[in-house]
Amino acid sequence: MRIVGVDYSLSSPCICISDWSTNNYYDCRIFFLTNIKKYNLDIDNIQGDLHLDYSCEEERYYNITNWVLTKLQETDIIYIEGYSHILISPSGHQSALLMQYSFRTNHRSSYK
Repeated sequence: MRIVGVDYSLSSPCICISDWSTNNYYDCRIFFLTNIKKYNLDIDNIQGDLHLDYSCEEERYYNITNWVLTKLQETDIIYIEGYSHILISPSGHQSALLMQYSFRTNHRSSYK
C-alpha cells in the first residue's frame, strides 16, 4: 500500500508517492508538471514533466487529471493538499473544477 500526496496546482501540480512501510525521503517518488523546459528532468527520486499543450481550460484540466491518474494505483491512500482552501480562494473555482473532474466516475487515463 502506498501513501500519495497530491497538490492540484494548475501551473505546477505535484505528486509525492511513498511506500506505507518506510518513512524515508529517498524512498519517495516526487513528480511535477512544469512549463519550463530545463525542469523536464529525472534525477534520483524527482521527475519533472512538461505540461501538454491545450486549446482550452477544460483540456488543461483533463491533461493534469490524466497525468495524476497515470501515477496512481487502486489501493493507494490519497491526500489532496489544500482542497478546502482552494474552494474559498478568489481563483478557487478553477481548481475546484479540476478536482471535481478528477473524481468523476468512468474516467480513463490517457496521458502521454
